[in-house]
Amino acid sequence: MKKNALFIAGLLLLASCGSQVPQNQSPENTGVAAQGYNQCASQWVPSGSVVTSYFYSAACGSGFTKNTYTIENLSGLSSFNGACSLSLPPSGWVITSYFYASQCSTQNAGFEKNAYNLVNTAYNTQINGVCNISSIPFNWSITSSYYSSACATQNSGFQSNTYNIRKN
Repeated sequence: MKKNALFIAGLLLLASCGSQVPQNQSPENTGVAAQGYNQCASQWVPSGSVVTSYFYSAACGSGFTKNTYTIENLSGLSSFNGACSLSLPPSGWVITSYFYASQCSTQNAGFEKNAYNLVNTAYNTQINGVCNISSIPFNWSITSSYYSSACATQNSGFQSNTYNIRKN
């Protein structure tokens, strides 16, 4: 009996400390691709990856606050829709729209824009509609700027907020 209790306690400790947690949300519930994996939010988002949802998991602690990310690796993709703004886009990726997504919501955040669509600059020589909240990659230049509702942020008004960019 004592061995069983120690074994269960060890499993619980391992589950709470592990970098990945069991997948407990289906794509139907989250609106994100099933290729992702879950990890505790206390850990770094791996290079080249983005967060696609944020939720509570007992495996990452107690308290019923959101503590777990679903992570998607963007290697080999030319674009990606639905990255949470909890993490910055990977190097070489630009933001092409900014919107609200319930799976990216933080505690008491309301309906503020919290997700974005991305384009990988490695597959392009020119990209139209890059939001000005995005970093412009090295060796790229802005060819024009204008207002777009796809890139509007809180209280931004109708100021220029969108770029067309070209590789130098």
